[in-house]
Amino acid sequence: MEKISKEAAAINAQTFICELRTFPPVEKREVVKEELASLTPDARADLAISIYNSGKQEEKDKAVRIWNKEKSAHAELYLSIDAFRKDDFQNGAKLLEGAGHKGSKTAMLRFAYCLTMGIGIDPDFERAYKIYENLARDKVPCAVYFVGALQLMPEQKFIHADREKAQQKLMWSVNHGCKFAQFEQGIVEMRDGKNDAERAHGIELIKKAAEQNEVRAMLWLSIECAKGKLLPRDLKLAEKYLTKCKELGFT
Repeated sequence: MEKISKEAAAINAQTFICELRTFPPVEKREVVKEELASLTPDARADLAISIYNSGKQEEKDKAVRIWNKEKSAHAELYLSIDAFRKDDFQNGAKLLEGAGHKGSKTAMLRFAYCLTMGIGIDPDFERAYKIYENLARDKVPCAVYFVGALQLMPEQKFIHADREKAQQKLMWSVNHGCKFAQFEQGIVEMRDGKNDAERAHGIELIKKAAEQNEVRAMLWLSIECAKGKLLPRDLKLAEKYLTKCKELGFT
């Protein structure tokens, strides 16, 4: 594999950990108590996110009790997020694996991140790659991105290097909402854009990544909104994104 600097490796690891602490977007809905019994366990688990995010510890504890009761794929995914927010990486990785086996593609993708970086579990790059490949067949955007990124590396016993197909996968993932790919492509277009339109497109990609809580994108936007050179000066927006980064532990 191509070597990266220790600084880049540390940032990558921190980015993965922040992702493991992030709740995936779910549909917000109003449900009366009488309707709860008719919902699926996953749907009831989804409802508890708003309770958890209220900010009060007693509400967080209430949400955790709900997830422990439901024991569904979504519930285990959310319990893993709570574990990672408590820096309990080993339990977080274990819960992700369990949620993945119960059918959560989000959990299985995140478990692959743990295997890639050795977060809460011994690193197993080959196993991680196989998970990315399986999810990529189901067109999970960030799995397609990681398959493409890894196929740009030198040939290995379990990775077939193919630069042309890898580039196609990377661009597909950008266009289909993978926030990691959008941020990295945005930075490339900002740096290498031949005109204002190309550079503006790079900024839009970075904004899209930030809207999905990609911490590197949020930090970049926070800095640029404070500087007011590449973007209009907006201290409120800068503070908003910087606060989100701090909440997820990205410093």
